[in-house]
Amino acid sequence: MSINYQLQGGYFSSKQSLKYSFFKELYDFVLRKYPKTKLKEIDFEEFLNYPPYLIGRYAGQYFLQETKSGHPEEQSPKYFIGYCVENQLFIDLIEELIVFFALWRTTEGCKEEKAELFFANSWAALVDSAKYFYFQTKEELEASSEAPAIKKSAEIWDYLSNIPKVYEDQYRKNKTKGKVRPFKNNAIFSGWFLDEACQVPFDGKVKEGLELYPKWTYSVTLCSNDGYKSFEEIYDDLLNDFNKVMQLNLTKEIHETVEQGKIVDLVYQSDGCFNEFFRNKLMFDKWQWLIKYLKSNILKDEIASLLDYQDGKFGSELQFRFELNSLILGRFSKGMPKTVDYCGKGIKENLVLKTNSLVSKLYYQNEVLLPLEFNNKKIKYWSKNSVNLEKIVKIGYNNSNAILYAFYEEGL
Repeated sequence: MSINYQLQGGYFSSKQSLKYSFFKELYDFVLRKYPKTKLKEIDFEEFLNYPPYLIGRYAGQYFLQETKSGHPEEQSPKYFIGYCVENQLFIDLIEELIVFFALWRTTEGCKEEKAELFFANSWAALVDSAKYFYFQTKEELEASSEAPAIKKSAEIWDYLSNIPKVYEDQYRKNKTKGKVRPFKNNAIFSGWFLDEACQVPFDGKVKEGLELYPKWTYSVTLCSNDGYKSFEEIYDDLLNDFNKVMQLNLTKEIHETVEQGKIVDLVYQSDGCFNEFFRNKLMFDKWQWLIKYLKSNILKDEIASLLDYQDGKFGSELQFRFELNSLILGRFSKGMPKTVDYCGKGIKENLVLKTNSLVSKLYYQNEVLLPLEFNNKKIKYWSKNSVNLEKIVKIGYNNSNAILYAFYEEGL
């Protein structure tokens, strides 16, 4: 007996299904094992759709135990890979990811020590594992910021467009039983139903002539629109404040150095100055969120503690400056000190969004009216642009996954 699936704009993908299962297991493991993690502030669907660098940001430290060994069976179950080995989960996938990681790193010409060793760096292993699932078309890969050698590699694309046979076979079996998950751009699958209106849930019993309909849930992000509009605005504001307090005239010039590569003027000519800058109480109160943000991205506690600002100084003002440099340039430090890698797509946009006082998700199945009150203020209308007054009062599928900015009655 076969099932007639009415996908309503959705599609089936064995690789996306494997991605969902793998990252759902990772997400649940981290929340269960490490309940104080920052990951608890993010819902799973948001985490699943993050670009690889943000997935690494929130779960990289829990992915594997960093060792010089290349053997999964030696991993501690306190980490996700060790947990999977102990419970015999995703074994074939893990073996594939180990090989894929080495291929990716050597193809892009990574010069780090033990660059090709999967178990040498937990964050890097998770980021590249996420890349294994991230690129669905050659066009997406070619339009990315990945190394030219990666984009041209037929072997890399072979990994990106396939999964181990054992998962393909299981996927086909599940499809005959109504146990597969469909996908749709900018939508969340919320279960199978026997009717188009999604009123009668599928009970799992397959019979002749069975038709199944997916229930699609959509979402928008509602933003209070009282934060920064862009990363450039953050950079301009910090540079202006720094020049004013320190009586300097630094610019956005970028200096090229042998030891560190590119360094922005704000970092290049400010040795020791940020300790003094933050002694100004107004500046500390205004910008301490930036210190906390940079610190929150550092996985190792001993390095993160270098950004503690106490008694008028950082644990390491040099570390703070180069974390800031990497953020501004969207990269990582070429030399010492080592910094977080900020070159991933979406990192700066995510930071800008967090500068708003209120950000919340709205979920819906059908066209709905937007709230008329938000952040304890009356709404005049919503817009997809924080400055362009494109008036939106109700949303449907076409607006799904958008960020909507509030415009209020007062001040307009």
